[in-house]
Amino acid sequence: MVANMYDGIRPDGLLWDESHLVEIHPATKKALERLIAGTSHTEEEAFVAAFELLKKFGTSPSQVNRVVSWAYSQKKPTAFICHAKEDAEIALTIYSQLRRRRIEPWIDERNLAPGVEWDDAIQKAIQEMDVILVLLSDRSVSKKGYVQKEIRRALEVSELMPEGQVYVIPIRLDQAPLPQRLSKWQAIKYGDKEFYRSLTGAIESATSGITKP
Repeated sequence: MVANMYDGIRPDGLLWDESHLVEIHPATKKALERLIAGTSHTEEEAFVAAFELLKKFGTSPSQVNRVVSWAYSQKKPTAFICHAKEDAEIALTIYSQLRRRRIEPWIDERNLAPGVEWDDAIQKAIQEMDVILVLLSDRSVSKKGYVQKEIRRALEVSELMPEGQVYVIPIRLDQAPLPQRLSKWQAIKYGDKEFYRSLTGAIESATSGITKP
């Protein structure tokens, strides 16, 4: 929530209006906190819903804009998308959908700058990301190549994480079996009705209070 006193929501749960303070009903405050956390909302949806929650307090649209803009200016969870090139189309779809849901994904097709040493850039990204999304399909599971190297690197980094902390999130694109080395993490099935809600929630849960080594 907002960390200093200006038009918006204060840590003590008071709405700072231009001329006075208005106490927010606890249930409304809780709903607003969930909303601004952005667990399952796009930024556009958050603006609309925040306005509906706040307008009853006489809050102006400009104030709503400042509150939600502040929330979305904070650090976003980051996620590296590990995939076989044959699954690039699905990987890019997931990339686009995560960006709409206040997640900052990294994928080589979009984030590798021209002229960089791509192997070093990918290794650096794996080490810096909050979580690694491993896209699994019949193609990637049985394929030899760079995708296996990315998975090994992710597993190496995961060994440095505190016990119980989620770092790798397997995503099953088809009926491919979950490799033994990834079986300690609960997989999410791509294509399920609640796939993006589940994925976004898993990423945000994994990164809440995260401490990188």
